[in-house]
Amino acid sequence: MASVTNALRSGVFGDDYVKLADKITIALSGLPSRGRRDALRRLAEALADKQATGDGAAVHHFVESLEMTARMARARDYKIAMARVEAAGDPRDINDVIAVLEAGADESGTNAA
Repeated sequence: MASVTNALRSGVFGDDYVKLADKITIALSGLPSRGRRDALRRLAEALADKQATGDGAAVHHFVESLEMTARMARARDYKIAMARVEAAGDPRDINDVIAVLEAGADESGTNAA
């Protein structure tokens, strides 16, 4: 987290760094704890890219994505869907799966099955 904080404070984003840091902090706090480390790593990569190229688009895109993910993680329906355990189906032979996929494609490029 220190590298992220240092990158934000370095002036790379000008005076917007405080607003950006607030957005990041709020979004990270909205994520499940198991996802925060990966989010910080990806943020550090985006910040390094910004420092190297001068283009902040990747950082802003990442922060928007992070905010959407945090909102989704708080949504009741999403929590219910993530809590469901998907039951394993019967094992299928890969050749059978390929045959079903090939048989389902028609001339229009849509799936006929």
